[in-house]
Amino acid sequence: MEQDTEMEVLVPRVQQQVQRRVRASTTSVIAAHSGNTRIVVAVLTHGDELELRLQEMQPSLLHVGNSLEEILELQMDLNECLVKLQSKEMEIEQALAQSDELVVRQGIEPQLHMAMADSLGKAWMIFYDMLSARVNLLEYSFFFRQQYSKCTEFFDKILNDAKKGGSSEDENRDSPSLIKEVLERFKETLMGSHSLIDLLERFTSEHLSKVTTLSAFPAKEQAVNSITSLIENLSDKRRHVVQQLAQRQSSIHHDAIVTRARLEFHQLMKLHEDMEQRSKSMATFPVTREYGREMLKEYEKILNTVQVMEDSLTRLKARVSNQSTSSALQLLEEISTFETFLVSSQITWEKQSYVLDLCMDGYSLVETAHTDLEDLVRRMQRPIYRRGSSPKLDELLREIISLPKSATKQSMFLAENSAHLDIGPLLNAVSHLQDECQETSQQVVKRQEDLLMLGPEDQDVEMSGPTEEIHISCRELLRWINDTLHNLQKYEIKQNDPMTIESFLNKHHLLMEELGIRQAQLDHTVQQIGQLQHHGYEVTNELMQELQVLMDRWNLLSETLSFRTGTALHLLQLLTLPLEAKQQSFQESHQEHDHNMHSLPFNIPVPPQPTKTEDQLNTTDRLENLTADLLDNLETVTTNIQNYCACVLEVPCLFEWSKF
Repeated sequence: MEQDTEMEVLVPRVQQQVQRRVRASTTSVIAAHSGNTRIVVAVLTHGDELELRLQEMQPSLLHVGNSLEEILELQMDLNECLVKLQSKEMEIEQALAQSDELVVRQGIEPQLHMAMADSLGKAWMIFYDMLSARVNLLEYSFFFRQQYSKCTEFFDKILNDAKKGGSSEDENRDSPSLIKEVLERFKETLMGSHSLIDLLERFTSEHLSKVTTLSAFPAKEQAVNSITSLIENLSDKRRHVVQQLAQRQSSIHHDAIVTRARLEFHQLMKLHEDMEQRSKSMATFPVTREYGREMLKEYEKILNTVQVMEDSLTRLKARVSNQSTSSALQLLEEISTFETFLVSSQITWEKQSYVLDLCMDGYSLVETAHTDLEDLVRRMQRPIYRRGSSPKLDELLREIISLPKSATKQSMFLAENSAHLDIGPLLNAVSHLQDECQETSQQVVKRQEDLLMLGPEDQDVEMSGPTEEIHISCRELLRWINDTLHNLQKYEIKQNDPMTIESFLNKHHLLMEELGIRQAQLDHTVQQIGQLQHHGYEVTNELMQELQVLMDRWNLLSETLSFRTGTALHLLQLLTLPLEAKQQSFQESHQEHDHNMHSLPFNIPVPPQPTKTEDQLNTTDRLENLTADLLDNLETVTTNIQNYCACVLEVPCLFEWSKF
């Protein structure tokens, strides 16, 4: 069947003289069909020309498929069509025979016939090469689609694992290596797309520039756009995957920080448990003097460790607070709870350490009392008839009775605030001291009775030479004053809490009571010196000089105790009263101070002073000025008081002023 149609030339035409456009007629048609692939080839004649034309091509020559299954189907259909076309060689030969008849009928020269046959053969070769190029194009398309599918599956797998939060082979790998593999796979797929696009460009330039039909019109732009769209989608997914992996890496990093912090936190908790066990274990043993010293050292180590733990917890909170994960928030809550518990334990340990320190002071008081008791016993046991060496038994009796008072009050205070410590050994030591003092006092009473049994002449000998006794009494008082001033340096207010200040006041009240007891001994010594006018100027002058030194140190101790006690009382008021009450207390203290007494910043009662020199009067005026400025600048006043105590009165430091 002949069909008239107007088409562009598929193969190079053989021109007789001048190329011209004429109406063509179809000589024969060759068709091959398989699946969705259809190829129709027509042999056309028009005038003196013979042509081979691709009449129909479905799908388009540049269609590269939309999936692996479609590409495989296109490859199979195209190969089958090629086989069918090759089996139709007879139809091509018939077309050539028809061209021979045309040569005979029209009387064309043999050269022209040979040219027409040659042109028809070349047309077939061009057609076959074009289909072979399409086979190659489909192979490249299949390779690209395969790469794209694998890359997409890999990306989807990572994203699904990230959503589920489960563990898989890829999930267990570190994020940097996964990110590297993601980028490498995307790079390979991208290079495959470039190769496919380059092949489309070559196919267009090598084939479609020579052969075109209406059914095989270039669809290069459509194919390129399809490939580009796939790469863009894959690039977006790749970006999402990298972002997820980066987030996972960041989460892993945060989790690692929290994990290390939790490990350190558990170590601190274990250390706290160990310290609690040590504290409980120590509290089960009686607090002897030797064991008390060891316990004090242990509690000092424990409290130092607590300080280190607090610093470590502060650093842990700073590290964990920068993380925003739920585990970090939970750890912060646990740390805060543990901090509260640690502070409670610290208060308990500080109280136990404080009680132990008081126990050691109690043992020191007992030891001092024993030493004084031994000295009193030696004085009591001097021979009665030895000139100038007989003690005053009434004074001895008063001293012996007063010896256990300080240790007794200390032990009573400890019994009420023992902090679950066994202070039985200290109580036994105090009880033993009381028994010894009672026994010694009975001996003194008996000695008094023996003295009453002496004759008048023997009693005169007893009272004839008290000079040596006065020297001994002065040296004893001076030694006690110096020891007391030295011991005051140990008593400091290191923490501004009422319990510490009350204990501080308790110690000073005990010292002031003992000072009152010693006052009777001092008065008796002064009275004895006044009765020695008949002993001569040298003896009296020596005793007066010794008494003057004793009185100076006595006044210094009295001022020191009064100042420290008054200051501690006022500090206790500052901690317990409102601000208005504090200011009113300062004002009342300033208005009611006695100008006949030595002026001090806190209106502290001071024993009567000797006649003041000009330097001492200047010191008094300076302290009065400090008192007037007290309400304006408390910190400046306290600093000046400290300087005054250290430089003028030589008073040991009361407490750490920086903490005040």
